[in-house]
Amino acid sequence: MKKTISLALVISLVISIVFVVLEPQSVSSAEDTIDVSLTVTSDISISAPNNVTLTPNMGGVVGGTASGDATWTVVTGDSSGFSMTLKESDAGPALSGDTQGDEFADYTPTDASTPDWDWLVADSTAEFGFTIVPETDADAVPDFLDDATDTCGGGDASNQTTEKCWFGLNGTTEVPIINRTSETDWGGQDEKVIFKAELFNTDGIPNDDAGMLIEDTYKAVITATVVTN
Repeated sequence: MKKTISLALVISLVISIVFVVLEPQSVSSAEDTIDVSLTVTSDISISAPNNVTLTPNMGGVVGGTASGDATWTVVTGDSSGFSMTLKESDAGPALSGDTQGDEFADYTPTDASTPDWDWLVADSTAEFGFTIVPETDADAVPDFLDDATDTCGGGDASNQTTEKCWFGLNGTTEVPIINRTSETDWGGQDEKVIFKAELFNTDGIPNDDAGMLIEDTYKAVITATVVTN
């Protein structure tokens, strides 16, 4: 009886061992890959500088020159950069008397399509215009690039001259001033515009009504617009 039991245990043990050896191995790991994507769209912001007061005050008969500036900071992540324009609030001259209705004509360059190297106003004439000082010279549109000598329009961006290339506004038509072709950094680009007004009487005496301004506060409403390229 004892022998029979022992044999049965041995047979059972052998069968168990064989079963373990012949059973298929289970998989211990597996892997898969996926892509995670996010679309970052282009956007743009522009700061709101303080209003500009042209200084000094000028006499309505003797005349004089007054200037002031505003700086807009533009920030964009658009890889193609941005464009910037200026325009007036209406079709009339930009700088007009608040209550009396007199006005400065918009600056008229010698060549209507190209800024003047020097600011130049004819005798007995009152005009209002501007020039630009980009943070990055190469971002100026070609009309405001100069040759560092005496000519504006298509010059070398490495030779820009401050307070040259004067131009006038054109009613509600947008005047291009900046065209940047790449994104800015987080601090943006500071785009400065210098405004100037002059009543010029060579001898201090008007030659006609155009050479005299009525006492008033003269204001211009100017819109700066930026769009991604």
